[in-house]
Amino acid sequence: MDTIDEKTQYRCEKENVTAEIRNLDSQLTEGDQNMSGMASDGENFISDSEKIVDPRIVMPVSGAVADFVNLELQQLKEQLLRVQADFDNYRRRAIRDQDDLRRFACMDLIGGLLPILDSFELGLKSAQDNSSTLSGFQMIFTQLQTLLTTKGVKEIAPQGEIFSPQWAEAIAYVYDENVPREHVVQTVRKGYLLHDRLLRPASVVVSKGAQTEENK
Repeated sequence: MDTIDEKTQYRCEKENVTAEIRNLDSQLTEGDQNMSGMASDGENFISDSEKIVDPRIVMPVSGAVADFVNLELQQLKEQLLRVQADFDNYRRRAIRDQDDLRRFACMDLIGGLLPILDSFELGLKSAQDNSSTLSGFQMIFTQLQTLLTTKGVKEIAPQGEIFSPQWAEAIAYVYDENVPREHVVQTVRKGYLLHDRLLRPASVVVSKGAQTEENK
């Protein structure tokens, strides 16, 4: 009896296992069908999305948006032109500053030499004409003048010329019938230019013209 019961129990268990296997296969088949459906839905979704973001589709732009974009572009162009102009001005100014630095680097040194040059010239004028040392000092003075000329120094000695307050200062006014009014009668001290920049104005005496009975 025990043997028959064991066989019956074994057969039942086998049938249960077979049923479970069939049930599992059914579930797997249903899952595959669901996955296929989801894949199909995903393809349809992707296809729809591509249609929405397709760059070949030209979206209409309103006139207000177009005007705003054009205005922004115009402002950016104007800003770029201003920056370019500022840069060009800066470049020209930098070149000019470098040139001025090169031309006027020795301005202070030359300005300090001018009083020495004045004293040298006065000493030559007061020396005796037959002095044996006069020619030597004259040669040194000429060399000094030549050196300053090569560095861009120019004398301002406007005697006989019309008085110009830009280059000279009047230290006195005198009547002189031989010199026209507002012309330089005498240059008391020479002035100097370094290139086109004033180092020192000339000190001059200016004519008031001929003296008449009215201005005596």
